[in-house]
Amino acid sequence: MKKINVDSLLQIIPDLEGTKRIDARNRFAFALCSDFPDSSIAIVNNTIAISKKLEYQKGLADAYFNLGNSYFFMDSIKPMVLNYLHALRLYEDLEPSIETGLTLYQLTIVNRLTGRYEKAISYCRKALQVYRLLGEYQHEIDATYVLGGIFRRMDNRDSSLFYYDKALEILEKYPNNFLLGSVYNDYGLFYLIESWQGNKSEELLQEGIQWFFKCWELDKKHHHPAADMATPIYNIGSFYLSTGTNENINKGLAHLMLAKSIVDTAVSNIHTELMVYRQLARIEKRKGHINEAIALYNTGISKADNDMAKFSIRNYHDPQMAYADEYYTRQYKGMCYEELFEIYREIGDYKAALEYFILSEKATEEIYLEENSRLIAILEADSETEKIQSRIDMLAKDNELKTLKIDQSRTFNYGLAGMIIILVLVGLLFLRQNKMKNEHKTVLLEQKLLRLQMNPHFIFNALSNILNFIDGKENAKASNYLTTFSKLLRTTLESTRQDLVPFEKEVGSLKNYLELQKLRYGNKFDYAIEVDEGIDEEDLSIPPMLVQPFIENAIEHGIRHKKTPGRIDVRFFLVGKKILCEVEDDGVGREKAWETEVTERSGHKSLATEIIKDRIKTLNKKFRQKIQLEIIDKKSETLEALGTKVVLDIPYA
Repeated sequence: MKKINVDSLLQIIPDLEGTKRIDARNRFAFALCSDFPDSSIAIVNNTIAISKKLEYQKGLADAYFNLGNSYFFMDSIKPMVLNYLHALRLYEDLEPSIETGLTLYQLTIVNRLTGRYEKAISYCRKALQVYRLLGEYQHEIDATYVLGGIFRRMDNRDSSLFYYDKALEILEKYPNNFLLGSVYNDYGLFYLIESWQGNKSEELLQEGIQWFFKCWELDKKHHHPAADMATPIYNIGSFYLSTGTNENINKGLAHLMLAKSIVDTAVSNIHTELMVYRQLARIEKRKGHINEAIALYNTGISKADNDMAKFSIRNYHDPQMAYADEYYTRQYKGMCYEELFEIYREIGDYKAALEYFILSEKATEEIYLEENSRLIAILEADSETEKIQSRIDMLAKDNELKTLKIDQSRTFNYGLAGMIIILVLVGLLFLRQNKMKNEHKTVLLEQKLLRLQMNPHFIFNALSNILNFIDGKENAKASNYLTTFSKLLRTTLESTRQDLVPFEKEVGSLKNYLELQKLRYGNKFDYAIEVDEGIDEEDLSIPPMLVQPFIENAIEHGIRHKKTPGRIDVRFFLVGKKILCEVEDDGVGREKAWETEVTERSGHKSLATEIIKDRIKTLNKKFRQKIQLEIIDKKSETLEALGTKVVLDIPYA
């Protein structure tokens, strides 16, 4: 990280006194934060102390804003959000300023990046109000465009187009603005996505192509860097390819080759570079040129890896573009690994297929964990800010109570009204803080569920079985097992963050899991999954990953300890507004399993049941119909253990 001599730079500041000197120091720190964040922090910390001494609230707010900016460019989410929220709390008591709008805008960006779209929209709309009040048209454009992008991510087409139209209306008055090309490109993406979803009309093609060409022409007209032109050219090529006609396929290929020549000779967005190589590789695969496709995939991945090794947020004029580039590069890299896995599986090279499958799953998991890490950081920052605000409010309430005691001569009704207001405020603060804790707890529980589902022993045994099939030249079994394993892991990763999944998808996941476990234990057990005819498997949705942990318990603690082959029955019945699920095994029973495991694995404690009970508590706070769990120890007339039966009442949507 670049550093400079702060003391020597501070000598450049004019010889000013009092609040004027604080303002000058803040302007200086703002100028330094992107290229020299460490130096900016050093200046700001001293400015905070001076501002507090002089009780200069505007200077103090600006200092915290600059501190947040410095951490923004250091990609330190938690301290960044803490300082922005601190600054915003101070700005709320002051006249609106450009710094107020920028603070709201930065909070918009970080909440959008962590998937908290409703929060991002709230901050962005407030920023828009400030910009319009101040007549800051450039910042108004930025905020309006970002709002359109947030709604696009939420698949809210109407709201997204509304804000893009607003941004375009302002931008066309200032055609030199660099955002104009981005808006043109995003309009084209609406039509491209619609084409991918099945609308192949010529009218749609021409409308979408027109927007991409307008973006391209704008870049050429204003002599933008060649690298900026790669994205619209790539999108034009993708649009032509999506129509499927020979003439358009040739046009699409020509534009893709032009985009390739740009990304090969000019520094461009890393993910654009990877998208171009991936699309060309897919074309070669469709032609049957397998070796050429593999070479293009690997070249694109290698170039992306080289560029990511030099990645820095400070290399971008807009930090949010850096975050987006990093995210999409990881996403497209994972897609390349997945498609290489499919190629090698199809040609029968199962060892290479396994390697790329592992890389694909690792890339997907890294994106998930990175998103969760950033989300936890911003939730913790929000929670800490709420605690600080609560303490401030409580101190204020203490002062109010003292005032009430001094003014006991006032009427009883006035005093009672004041107390009611205080209680309402305390209740609201408690509810807000409790909401933050629940959000934080939910994210942590999701991570526990992911670790529970992707049990290291289970994954290790599964991969070992695949290698055994490969070594034993049992290619058909290797392919089937690898496909089943990939479907199970993919479903697990996709379902962890969702409250509801299609019933059909959840049952399919259970079948894959049971098949893999049956193979792992050498057909030690049989199983059956029965679904009530009254259940509409395609239309109904249920909470994911409630049933699988009990199947795992049945295998690991019931069937595994049984000397003879066992059986597991999974049944789903439609009962009123709920689905009744039964997981029944004929294993050794919970008591015998506990005794055996105490002997075999001293100190071992299964957390699956406790984690799933915590998850049921969390889900029951969200659903009107409550999930109910009952675990039954089956006994014979002579009290001999006959296995275990788990009964779940699950609400559906």
